[in-house]
Amino acid sequence: MVETHEIRYFLAVCKEQNFTRAAQRCCVAQPSLTRAIKKLEDKYGGPLFDRTRGRIALTDLGRRVYSHLENAMSGIVSAGVEANQFKRARMTTLRLGVATAIQPSLFEPAINKLLQASPSIRVDVREGTGDWIVHSLLTDEIDVGLSASSEHPELVEAAPLYEQRFSIVLPVAHPLARSSEVSLSELTHEKIISVAGYDGLDHLLAEAQINGLQFNTVVTTNSEAWALDLTANGFGVTIMPLKPVYCPRVTVRPLTGPLTRVLSLITMRGRRRMGTAEQFIRNARRLAVRSETETCAP
Repeated sequence: MVETHEIRYFLAVCKEQNFTRAAQRCCVAQPSLTRAIKKLEDKYGGPLFDRTRGRIALTDLGRRVYSHLENAMSGIVSAGVEANQFKRARMTTLRLGVATAIQPSLFEPAINKLLQASPSIRVDVREGTGDWIVHSLLTDEIDVGLSASSEHPELVEAAPLYEQRFSIVLPVAHPLARSSEVSLSELTHEKIISVAGYDGLDHLLAEAQINGLQFNTVVTTNSEAWALDLTANGFGVTIMPLKPVYCPRVTVRPLTGPLTRVLSLITMRGRRRMGTAEQFIRNARRLAVRSETETCAP
């Protein structure tokens, strides 16, 4: 196998047409450069340079391999440049996976503190299900996940931060909109619009059915925008995690009872994390503790 330094020495001799100047160019002793060229000639089965008549010139074999070795070195240099650019980007970029319907305001302060730390920091936020977040962690597509799943594989470390209640989204003229809170039992005669991807919702509905409550799901969609529009147009009501909804034709009411899902920071066990990820995790944990203290304060 041809070594990178052998290619570099060969190209230097081609450029300088002199072994002494080529060695100086490569910052190596001339005997070392000469040995490397000899090894390269042994690998290709013949002399690469004609050293007669006091000059250095490529042989026919040398001319045949020259362009290939030049292209190889160019590729090696380009690969190094790209690798360094990727490393710098990874060191200054936080890849954040967020579970569907997590309230952004809970984590915006942690993101803001991260961005304030350096003008070169970038945050890449992607939304998906809990399963997608775990898969993305396993395949190193994200650095940190904000998950609402209740179960995680052993390779994943979860740090609970917040509890998020569930709510019901209603048309503004719906009779239940007059209530400050709504119970699940009041929804048994309603048409339900189900949004796929809300971690914890299936468990909530399954528990309700065990307790004898039945729901009439008329539409299932993976689009929250569709669900809100259908709700506004009277197709049914939507159960979703409690968060602000920016649609003037619907209203949101919390569901009564211990109907919550736990929001956790999840990371890969044993994987070395970039500084941006570590800083975001510290910020999020610190702000979560402060939020809980302020909530519990008299």
